[in-house]
Amino acid sequence: MHNSFFITASLYVLMTFSTSNYADGIPAVPKDYPSHKALGKCYTTQQIEQIQLQLADYNNTRVEVSSVLRIMAHKYKLSGESLKRLLGYAESFEQMEKDLPAPNPDSDEFRNFDFKLGLAFTSLAVFLNSDEATAEHFYDDQHNANSELGIYLSDLDNSREVYMSSLKPVSSRSDSATDSCNK
Repeated sequence: MHNSFFITASLYVLMTFSTSNYADGIPAVPKDYPSHKALGKCYTTQQIEQIQLQLADYNNTRVEVSSVLRIMAHKYKLSGESLKRLLGYAESFEQMEKDLPAPNPDSDEFRNFDFKLGLAFTSLAVFLNSDEATAEHFYDDQHNANSELGIYLSDLDNSREVYMSSLKPVSSRSDSATDSCNK
């Protein structure tokens, strides 16, 4: 019961945030969503461009899960509703790959994409852990570094680490703007 409620709620939020529901195609982002506006004070233009490239790489890695899901569906020999749902997730991630926004963490378009992607991963995780046809396979592959899922998760961790390490502010400057970045 709890899982189906969570999935239904996640799908409702995804539909609510559909870009077709807004005049300019982009819903407003909640005021409490994390901002990266400090980048302009803490980094040079060249560093910001590098951060945005690393963020783009990280986003590309995140949506590449679609090919892993298709391999899993074939490998697990799924059928019926389990196959339909797993391939549905693959299609959703493929569409997100086509709709990847420019890597500007403060744009509404990017922030909404990031939010929808997070919801899609959460919904996928609930499905993979609750569907008997996939749960055991998923768990085994998740912990097997040589499986498609294990390789993907390793690539994802590495990509995230590269992006997150690029966000560490420059400490060679001694002005107060840099000091506020290091807090």
